[in-house]
Amino acid sequence: MIHGMNHFIITAEDRVKTRDYYCGLLALQEGHRPDLGFPGAWVYAGGGAG
Repeated sequence: MIHGMNHFIITAEDRVKTRDYYCGLLALQEGHRPDLGFPGAWVYAGGGAG
């Protein structure tokens, strides 16, 4: 089980497929991400930011 990860950046052509892959592989959950003016996703382990 992953208990925490901090500040990883992954650049991908297909954001949704990449998010789904890592959420499925590592049991992460997509969480709140502020509007940064460009697309992206923030994922969390254990229900939210530490």
